[in-house]
Amino acid sequence: MPRARRWAKLVNWQRQGGRLARLDGPAEIIDSEVMVYNILKVQEQVLKSNTIQQPCIIDNGGTDRSEDVRGIKRTLDVDIKSAERSTEGLFSKLPPEILEIIFTHLSVKDMEALVSVNIRLKNHIESRYILHLMLPCSSELMEIATRKKVLKLTSTRCLFILKHPITGELPFKHLNLRYLKELKLGGYNFNRGLNLSGLYLSALKTILTIVDSKNLQKLEISCDNSDRLDFFIGIVPKLLNLKEITLRGMNFESSSNHLIPDFRVVESVLRSTNVEKVSMEGFAINGTHSSTLSLASRSVQELNLDLGKMFDFQHQLEVDLPYLTRVTKSGRYCLFHALKNQLKFKLAFGAPKLQFFNDLDLNNLPGKEDYTSWLEQLKAQGDTYTYCNENRYCDTCAIFANEHAPKNTAQAHVSSVLAEIEKQALV
Repeated sequence: MPRARRWAKLVNWQRQGGRLARLDGPAEIIDSEVMVYNILKVQEQVLKSNTIQQPCIIDNGGTDRSEDVRGIKRTLDVDIKSAERSTEGLFSKLPPEILEIIFTHLSVKDMEALVSVNIRLKNHIESRYILHLMLPCSSELMEIATRKKVLKLTSTRCLFILKHPITGELPFKHLNLRYLKELKLGGYNFNRGLNLSGLYLSALKTILTIVDSKNLQKLEISCDNSDRLDFFIGIVPKLLNLKEITLRGMNFESSSNHLIPDFRVVESVLRSTNVEKVSMEGFAINGTHSSTLSLASRSVQELNLDLGKMFDFQHQLEVDLPYLTRVTKSGRYCLFHALKNQLKFKLAFGAPKLQFFNDLDLNNLPGKEDYTSWLEQLKAQGDTYTYCNENRYCDTCAIFANEHAPKNTAQAHVSSVLAEIEKQALV
């Protein structure tokens, strides 16, 4: 039988290492041995310190009131009303049911623009939607998000601080996310084994289960080197309207944290969707184990690769992107020297419409008139001092530039004096 509670008192201070430290919230001391913290108070303080400030979201009870904004009754004169009616086009006069159908095909950016068109569209959108919800947020805003349709959701903090202190639940399943168009789920959510935490995977699975897959247009998630994202690979073919995806690694530089990410994720996205922009950012890939990243798609137009400093040493890249026009690549080498001097060939044959590599316009290189293609010009002039100046981020280019850089005046004078002395000594 448990020991009966004999006495308790509230305390606001705790002795730590001989010094008194003020608690975030009052705690109870029971039987002089057990200290019980006010969990709800502590959670409230954590959320308060991490809450992201965001634009005020209007709560008008889910009704469309054309004359009531932020709870204040507006009195408009006849001139203003007539002027407003004259600026309204046929679009804003459509029935609400038709507007809802049209909104399903628009992006969040388009919806933000519609808010500025006229008062009717503004009130229609604000009464039904939350254009952008950033977590953590205030409890009042969270309650509004359970009723209105959230179109864009951003969470870039550790998900642990979003857990309910009693039930341990995350708030996502209570939000109205069915019509979500953009999702950004990031933050430090890795465990000590360099894999994504179970809490993160559970949150991602919950959100993607709630969301109507045909509405999702933009996605940004974290990725690791485990196979626990198989459920996401199974969902990918259903993302019919996905236009942009970003996969993020851990962005650690120490050798102990290098990894080989699960390339199957990005490969399945390219193979199964009509995505137009793909980004892999913040990876520090192990350079001691070779692997091949195969990029094949008939829709990708923009590619952003940040695979770490070691990727060019041991890894291979296969490219079949006929409509690719822009590549942004971070790393230690320029287009001429990247991937052991092989990247330029893979892009030339695998991406025939490529025009931009980082800030380099391949279709307008100086002296292009003398060559039939940028590849031919690059092979002829790429490894020269002039080209190296255009690629200062490349290790090989920097070494070449230092070797061929002109000496300054002082060095030239000393060299000439030494040469004259040596000449006189010989005479």
